[in-house]
Amino acid sequence: MALALSGSVALRIFMTLQDALDMSTPEDVLEKQIQKVLSSGAGTLQVDRIFHDTRSINASTNDDLDMVGGALLTPFGTAFSLARLKFIAIKAADNNGTQVLTIGNATNAAALFQSSGSNTATLRAGDFMSWSRLDATGWALTGGSTDVLRINNGSGAIATYDIVLLGSST
Repeated sequence: MALALSGSVALRIFMTLQDALDMSTPEDVLEKQIQKVLSSGAGTLQVDRIFHDTRSINASTNDDLDMVGGALLTPFGTAFSLARLKFIAIKAADNNGTQVLTIGNATNAAALFQSSGSNTATLRAGDFMSWSRLDATGWALTGGSTDVLRINNGSGAIATYDIVLLGSST
């Protein structure tokens, strides 16, 4: 039986700004949703591979995610291996305290949201980030040279995070 992957990714922003005046309270309401519906495949707005996990990193260590080598497993226990990454979401646990996760700067780093694999982004407790490149090319990954996503915990206690990776096998 062939697996088919479909669904959507979305970002929703809902904010209300109010100004309490003498006789009225004018308000500005922003409600914006960006949603992309994804189908199974390797083209634009298509993915055929998913990896998701809650992971913990010991103090002062790295979690190097090899997105091509097959060390990561799909929800069904098969090897997760991508040719192209199309979506990534990472959320640091709310209870991480003072732990800061640094994303990027691995050996054989994938140059994703950064201009090079040596650039980094940071997440403090409760922070989240997502990046997408949902066209047919996505971020091309090459085993042994541009396939590792590093999550570093540079602090003195265990840090936990959630991650979702979507991509295509060709």
